[in-house]
Amino acid sequence: MAFVKARPGIVAGGALLAAYFLDPDERSEDDVDELPLPSSHHKLLQNQNRSNRHILPPSNLIHGVTAGCLSAKKSLDTHPTGTEGTLVTKSAHFESLYQLGPKLGTGAFAVVYKCTPKSTSSNVAAVKVFDLSRVPAKKQARIRADIHKEYTILQSLQHDRIVQVYDLFEAPTQNKVYVVMEFCQGGELFERIVAKTTYNEKEARDVIRTLLTALAFCHEDAGVVHRDLKPENLLLESETDDLHIKVADFGAACLITESDCLSHYCGTPSYTAPEILARQKYGPKVDVWSAGIIAYILLGGYPPFADNQDQLRKRHAFYFHSPEWDAVSPEAKDLISRLLHRDPQQRLSAREALAHAWFEKEKEELEDRELPAAKEGIEKFNALRKLRGAVKAIMATAKMRKLLSKEE
Repeated sequence: MAFVKARPGIVAGGALLAAYFLDPDERSEDDVDELPLPSSHHKLLQNQNRSNRHILPPSNLIHGVTAGCLSAKKSLDTHPTGTEGTLVTKSAHFESLYQLGPKLGTGAFAVVYKCTPKSTSSNVAAVKVFDLSRVPAKKQARIRADIHKEYTILQSLQHDRIVQVYDLFEAPTQNKVYVVMEFCQGGELFERIVAKTTYNEKEARDVIRTLLTALAFCHEDAGVVHRDLKPENLLLESETDDLHIKVADFGAACLITESDCLSHYCGTPSYTAPEILARQKYGPKVDVWSAGIIAYILLGGYPPFADNQDQLRKRHAFYFHSPEWDAVSPEAKDLISRLLHRDPQQRLSAREALAHAWFEKEKEELEDRELPAAKEGIEKFNALRKLRGAVKAIMATAKMRKLLSKEE
């Protein structure tokens, strides 16, 4: 018997629809089947190609759908997954299933390590360990909820160009949360470009195509807006491949259906769309703007706007300066202009951008367009970005320590 698997997604109150299966032999003739559930549960409209999630007000308990077979009766078993803001997590301890490896990085209250499942040593993963004891007590509940939300969203993003999440563990006695995810061995994209001996427009195009493909999936299939795209969130899958990037860090992401969420100021200012800076309602095209900024840097070697408050606020004009842009094709410049349109109504969607003429150009022509100025510029830009990041991390840690000392 054949089954059609529905994409996982987020449902009422932030609970997770892990999966369900629809028997096509028992489907109705309608293009879209409504799967009725009690009003205290979520509703899902399902057709053969995509699923649309509708967020309903949660009852006292959040309900998720158990995996199973949907018959012609259109009935689904449900089970409570906890109180609002929680998810079912592994009852086992992280240490019982994974071996902790070397440290990869440190944040204000999280440390990232390599880890390997004890069941097999061949699959290396990464684990982000959140130490909530380093957070002021009044903020711990919100941060824990944010961690769970990111985990839930990532579980709904089953795509090979998006970093996958595997497990979440709570360690209440230690006040820690462990999030196990895919390990991208190639590191950050810009670091790889800097290490290359040559760099051309075809390579830049491949990266931008992959980024737009991931965004089109997020926006159209999963109903998710990233809201904080930037170069450090583009990771390379392996140490030997320069092109296969994965989008990471969905900590600021939210659902397109969360209208209240899509009015909040968020993101990194240098990559933030004008409508966010203006405190206006916005949609998935804020990610397209961020992709446009990244594309500009990939091809020109520097950002299109000066990093000052006046430029951040206005963002009405940018230029393709000579000599940095002399080697770049007119089609690439045209695409960037359409990605960085100030009016989101006129800005391309990710799907529309993928249909642009630049992606139809012969690869041999773009391979001949060497970008030494862009490579040199990216090296300088990357060094400055890392320096600023280190300073911000030190300032954030100092601020957190100050807040904790006040509580004591």
